[in-house]
Order: sequence, then structure tokens, then C-alpha cells
Amino acid sequence: MKNSVMWVRLVGMAGVVSLGLGAASAVAVTANSGSAADKKDIAALYLKNCSICHGDEGDANTRAQSGMYPAPRDFTTAEAAIELTRERMIQAVTDGRPGTTMVAHKKRLSEQEIADLVDYIRSNFMQLPKAAVGTSAAVNLGEKVYTENCSVCHGDNGNTALWAQNGLNPAPRDFTSPEAQNELTRDRMLRSITNGRPGTGMVSYKKRLSKDEIAAVVDFIRFKFMGVNPDKDTGAAPLVIGIPGVDAPLAAVRPTPTRVDPHQQPHSTSTPAAVPAPSAVSQDVDMSLPIPKGLKGNLVWGRQFYMANCLDCHGVTGEGDGPRAYFNIPRPRDFTSEASRQVFNRPRIFSGITAGKLGTVMPAWGKVLTEQEIAGLTEFVFQTFIQPAETGDSAGKKKAP
Repeated sequence: MKNSVMWVRLVGMAGVVSLGLGAASAVAVTANSGSAADKKDIAALYLKNCSICHGDEGDANTRAQSGMYPAPRDFTTAEAAIELTRERMIQAVTDGRPGTTMVAHKKRLSEQEIADLVDYIRSNFMQLPKAAVGTSAAVNLGEKVYTENCSVCHGDNGNTALWAQNGLNPAPRDFTSPEAQNELTRDRMLRSITNGRPGTGMVSYKKRLSKDEIAAVVDFIRFKFMGVNPDKDTGAAPLVIGIPGVDAPLAAVRPTPTRVDPHQQPHSTSTPAAVPAPSAVSQDVDMSLPIPKGLKGNLVWGRQFYMANCLDCHGVTGEGDGPRAYFNIPRPRDFTSEASRQVFNRPRIFSGITAGKLGTVMPAWGKVLTEQEIAGLTEFVFQTFIQPAETGDSAGKKKAP
């Protein structure tokens, strides 16, 4: 195994060296010209960074395949062509894929190199449908908006993320289901994203996205997951339109889970059980301990990240009452409770953010954030909710950060 890895690395080095000084300055050339890097340079980049796992031909046929679980992606399959959008691939190369051996390359490669590398894989290895060529700019914008805002709940393939199926009640809409394709008109989808859906975890995006972005993400969902060609979209529900669209609905190529669509069921009026508060009894926690590893948190960065990623569950005031909180089982943590304030010092907050919490919808942010970024979020939570500064008339009152 070691010999094989060494051989691949030597081949990669030889390929880069054989390109001469032009390959060594590939980043500079790309930056100066503003155009795609020379194909040979990108091929060498793929050989050096990707071929050891994904294979020289993109088919993952390497000795490394048997020692990795899950196995590296085979880009030559029809499944890869259906699932892997360009935006998703750029995100995967940039940030890695949690739960796999795919690591982040954002510290190794420039944004331009990552984009060129993804385009090289798509043009040389993937069986992309002809209809994907010349996709409208609106759909491309919609793909970006969907990846950044929607895929966390609705899933990369539009058929509901696994965690959300069990963690949100009702579960987010499965766009590939027959029910969705029979009911979702374009106007209804525009209204849902703009105003949210009362009684569900779907929040309003009218203050986060522009009208053009909302329209673009609707068109992308209808195109990618519901099989509607944007050029022929009358706005009716896909099954009413009665056309196959550019891509067949994904429900037609994979088994549809047997379950009742939660959006058609009456919503429970009962409040989900809250996360049991940590006991303050027999706890002797040093609340003055600093963030681990000598890290100093950037409070401003932490606030920005919290407002963009955490308030939907934990709420603006940290009380676990965000717009999605009532659909999470168990409920998100209330940082302002007396019990939380007695045990959540900086090290414990840092650890919780890094590792997440099994059995809840709290993800392991350590898979996508750096330790310095987690330190910033830790410092914000600690200073704002656990030990907030209270002076004068503000003492004893909770304020939005």
C-alpha cells in the first residue's frame, strides 16, 4: 500500500515537473489572465491531488478504494451525473465531506484552482446530460442559493436530508415525491420561500434573499428535482404540466420511501420535550476557564456566524426559541437558563460546538469550521448568553445580541 501511494505521488510530481515553470506558476497565470488554466496544468493538478483516491480516469479504481469507507466517488457513474451539481462539487472540494475521507482543500488550492479542477472532472469523466449544457443563468444562481440555504434541510438531492426526516416535525418537503409534483405550483413555492410555512420549520427568507434569488431557487428546484424545463414552465404543478422535463424526476429512478406526507397531516399542538437542563446540583464548574488551546475568540465574527447559522434554533436571545425550535425534538438548548449558566463555561461550549450532540439536530461544527472560528462562536455565546454584561437599568433584563 505504501509503495502504491509513493508511486502515485512520484507520478504526480513527475507530471508537474514535466510541465516546467508554467505549471509551477499556474496560480499566478490564472490570476493574471482571468481565464481557465491550461488543460495540462489542470490535469497535473488532478493527478497530484485527486487521482490517488478517485483514479486517473475518475472511476475510483485505485488500491485506496478497498481501504476507505465510504469508498471515494466514482465520477463516471450515472448516479454521479444526477447528484453532483457543479456548486456541490466546488463546496465538497473546498470544505471536504463530513463522514468521508474527502478532506478540505481550501488551504491547499485557490478558488480558481478548485473551480478549474471541478470543471476538468465534469468535462472529462462525468456523463452529463446534454440538456445540462446551456442551462440558464437563473438556474445557475438558484443552484448557489439552494446549496447555501436549502440543502441543509431539503437535502442535496431534494428528497429531504436524513437528519431532518427525524429531527423536524413535520419533515421538510421531499421535492421528488409524487405529492410534491402534484401540488407545488411555482406561485405557491415562491410564497413559501418568501413568507415561510406556518406550522413547519420553513422560515421566511424575504429578509435574507432578493426577489430574483427566490425566483431563481424555485426555478432550480423545479428544474433539478421536479423535472420541469425552465423554458417550458407554465407555473403549474409538474404533474399537471404533463411533460418529462429536462431530467426525469429523481423519484422515478430511486425508490420512494413509503410514508405519509407530513405536510398533509394536522400539526400536533403539543410542545416537544425540551432538552433536559444540566443539573446544577453537585456541579463545581470553574466559569473563569479560558477557551482551550490558548485560543482567543473573535466576538464580532462569532456574532455574525451565530446570526447567520444558529438563531433559527437557539433564538436571537439564546433562549432556544428560534423559529425552527418548536419543530426540533428535543428542543434546542436555552443558554440563558440558570442551569446552563452554572455549567457552560468556555471549554464546555467549545467542546459542544465542535462535536455536536448525538440524538439532537445540533451538528458537529468541527467538521466545517476551524478551531479559531469555533473559538469566536464560543466567546460570543459565553459573553452574550452565559455571562452577559449587566449594567444600570439593563441588569436582569434579557436583550437581543
